[in-house]
Amino acid sequence: MEIHKRLRWYWEEEWRIPRPDLDNVLFIFTAYILLAVWLGLSVFGVETKVVNEAHRLLPDWFFFANLFLAPLLGALAAGPLPFDRLLRLGFGVLLLCSSSLFIVTLQHQGAGLLMLGFL
Repeated sequence: MEIHKRLRWYWEEEWRIPRPDLDNVLFIFTAYILLAVWLGLSVFGVETKVVNEAHRLLPDWFFFANLFLAPLLGALAAGPLPFDRLLRLGFGVLLLCSSSLFIVTLQHQGAGLLMLGFL
């Protein structure tokens, strides 16, 4: 029984994450899991099918506008403005979707390279 109390005390003093910090840790883990899912979808080719379908359905100007949407969403997701965490996570999801559609058409390739260099 004594060792159980000592281990519990050690956990409470050394390893337990305080409640305000726990929210931050869970938010960061959620962002990393979201990134891992996005990378997994990219590796297994699911993203390619979605991007090809988007190129079929969406007009060419959308992909040009998306060049400027990605940095804006990145700034909103990770910037200093005081947004709620769920809103930041939503901006992060939109940023990953926008980054998936970062393939530009031939007529906007120069702007795409400039924006890629900017990012």
